[in-house]
Amino acid sequence: MKVCKVCGESDYSKLKKNKKSKDGVAGICNKCSYARYSEDTLKEEKHRAQWLKDNPGYGKQYRLDNKERIQERDRQYYQDNKDHYKEYFRIHGRTDGYRLAQERYHQSERGKLIDSIRSSRRRAHKRDQTPELTEQEKAKIMLYYTISNYLGKDWHVDHIYPIDKGGLHHPDNLQIVTKEYNLQKSNNEYFRSPTPLEYFRI
Repeated sequence: MKVCKVCGESDYSKLKKNKKSKDGVAGICNKCSYARYSEDTLKEEKHRAQWLKDNPGYGKQYRLDNKERIQERDRQYYQDNKDHYKEYFRIHGRTDGYRLAQERYHQSERGKLIDSIRSSRRRAHKRDQTPELTEQEKAKIMLYYTISNYLGKDWHVDHIYPIDKGGLHHPDNLQIVTKEYNLQKSNNEYFRSPTPLEYFRI
């Protein structure tokens, strides 16, 4: 009679199934098997976390060194699994709950802030106009968008010298202006300077 070698459980319905075994069960119960798996997984996660701590920047550097290969792998995987993706998004990507959750996030203070930052970052990266930034400069950019978001939709973060004309996505090239002024200026680098009531800088 087979029993769990860890806890001694003898109920066959509680033993882990094993097709290769003659009686169809393994010498360990489901509870002990899950506990052992959880313990091994935890050890593996701790080992991985420690390795990443000892090798900072490895993942980022690896992705940079293998950018084209990773992109090609992802494209190939998508092509090979198109039906799976379509079915997944048909079930999960278009439910009312999913749409409502997305709307709530994008309408939240944090969602608006992140959307603003990502929008400018995408435009800047597209034109390769983002220089190397220090942590202080990154924090200052975040502060610009935080203040603009706090003031509401009537204030925008503006690039003094438009990024599509060669301006940099850098705190020295940012200002907070009124929505009306920003829409009038658009990407015209020769547009009039804002009046004291139309802008401020940090």
